[in-house]
Amino acid sequence: MALTTWLHSWIEAEEIHNADQLDRSIKDQGSWNKLVELAETDRDKPPEVEPLRRGLTAGRSLDLTQFLACGHVACLTKQVDVLFSHVWHYFDTIAVVGPDTHELFDFLREGKPAAAQRVASMGRVLFHIRDIGAEELFTFVPKPPACPIHWPEVFDMDSFRLSDSDADQLERDLSERLRIEPINDRSGRGWLLRHRLFANGSHFVSEAGMKEYQLPSMPLKDQLIKSSILDYWLGAASDLSVSEEIGLPIGTTLPLEARLISALRPAKTTAEEIAFNLKLPYVANIKPVDLIRIREDESDAFAAFRSALKQAINEHLRTDSSGDPALIAKEVVEDLVDPALIEIRRKLAVAERSVNRRNRMSQGVAALATVCGIIGSKDPAVALTAGAIASGVTNQYGFVSDQADAELSNMYFLWKVHVHQESGTKRHRHR
Repeated sequence: MALTTWLHSWIEAEEIHNADQLDRSIKDQGSWNKLVELAETDRDKPPEVEPLRRGLTAGRSLDLTQFLACGHVACLTKQVDVLFSHVWHYFDTIAVVGPDTHELFDFLREGKPAAAQRVASMGRVLFHIRDIGAEELFTFVPKPPACPIHWPEVFDMDSFRLSDSDADQLERDLSERLRIEPINDRSGRGWLLRHRLFANGSHFVSEAGMKEYQLPSMPLKDQLIKSSILDYWLGAASDLSVSEEIGLPIGTTLPLEARLISALRPAKTTAEEIAFNLKLPYVANIKPVDLIRIREDESDAFAAFRSALKQAINEHLRTDSSGDPALIAKEVVEDLVDPALIEIRRKLAVAERSVNRRNRMSQGVAALATVCGIIGSKDPAVALTAGAIASGVTNQYGFVSDQADAELSNMYFLWKVHVHQESGTKRHRHR
């Protein structure tokens, strides 16, 4: 992972290696001043984003900011894990914002405690990425601030204009089954909107935010809906601007953001979108650190597995280039992954039953040879013992052959993940 952000540079300069050292450096005023200076320098530099190798731009709910997600360290590390679960099998890199200078200075306007808490959370997220071994997957890039005040300073808002028909349809969809709860707590005064289209089913609109947007006088419900759509539109436009600059498609798990991206930039379905939506068996409960280790240990099997996925996705695209990426991803799993895993399971089960059966036969022959040797002539015993040995050797060759056939499957890597998962479950039961 390149040290491309102000927070990376500060952590390296201050020789910070863990959370305790991070907290001490944040409390040290001299060290904190250095951090702010680095952030100011980074903020004043024009954005420099180079085209990246095959990868994905993380949408605003997954890009390690708290624009459309919670900024608590537990939620941010969960963002990392969720993002990793969507990219580990196909992509070489994932572009995220991570430590954002605009966000830092927004917190600094509230005072150092709020900014310090944000730095502490983001620093722990960077340590989490390091600890799970995913540094090579993450690339940090700047995004335009998703703010109605700062956005016009960076990009032309008209280039990301939402049509009236798309806006009207979104407003109607949000209006259905929308629940509004007034909020007045430490997070401020405003309203919590609950709807399935929002991140985690809810979206907060502050009183201050409503004033900044300068919405015309209209019923409160309509104002809140328009305000929410504006928030998500800004996030989608910010994502798209970076996506187009670095040439990487956007990956998002949010229905509302996905709809806005499609409305702003109608396009054919891409292989990357399908790969992002793949729900592969056996990996849901595997920790990222374990999955990365299995990838390294079974590198040849992983390479064959990823190549097969790419081929299957491209074949489906040739027949359906405008379909729903999630549905195409489901078809890839049903057509390629599931049958291959069933075949691996069948081959290994047949091999195991064959070896067990032949071993029992070999043991019987060996026992008979011993009896024959005791009763009389040694010749029958020698012949039967040789037969038992030969039978055992044949068993092993047969098993090795069946095992080799299974290992040649392009989905054998997933089977190894399954074996790891099963062994972990057994260890847990025996504790």
